[in-house]
Amino acid sequence: MAITLNAVAGGEEVSGKVRGRYYDVTLDTSYPTGGYSIDPKSVGLLAIYGVEIVGSALVSGAAKTTDFLPVWDFKTSKLQLFQDLAVAAAAPFGEVAAATNVSTRVYRLVFRGI
Repeated sequence: MAITLNAVAGGEEVSGKVRGRYYDVTLDTSYPTGGYSIDPKSVGLLAIYGVEIVGSALVSGAAKTTDFLPVWDFKTSKLQLFQDLAVAAAAPFGEVAAATNVSTRVYRLVFRGI
């Protein structure tokens, strides 16, 4: 399984030459080591300059679980997830372990680029 990218209706913005595209990103049941690669074309861009995290919500019907902190690594073009304090008190903010089920959350992200 892989991530699902759903464009938000009317979720486009332009500032000079930079465009922003809003997407709801649903993750899968097996987090990959180092994060999820996202191709700029999959979000309607030629290049991604950065990603803004707008918010998160539970997937419909999912039990309430912990949230993760999504971070965009612009050098690798990957969306990474990090543990929150409630899950990883001994090692807060460590990257989520490979194969972790992260499918209970959907994240609204703005991808900015050209």
